[in-house]
Amino acid sequence: TLNKRIYETNTNNIVQNRAWTGLYAIYLKDWLKVFPRNQVFVLFLEDYRKRKTELLQEVSEFLG
Repeated sequence: TLNKRIYETNTNNIVQNRAWTGLYAIYLKDWLKVFPRNQVFVLFLEDYRKRKTELLQEVSEFLG
């Protein structure tokens, strides 16, 4: 399955590794099987680029 294959990364294949990294939703689903949603902070790189200070404040508040 794709879920199983995604964790079998070959460090010699940069293109494949970058493609797998882009499938972050699969990784996120796996994390959410282990941790409750209120313990996971998700942010998007695009948002970080636009609002660094604000997002870092949100991360700080999330971490307590």
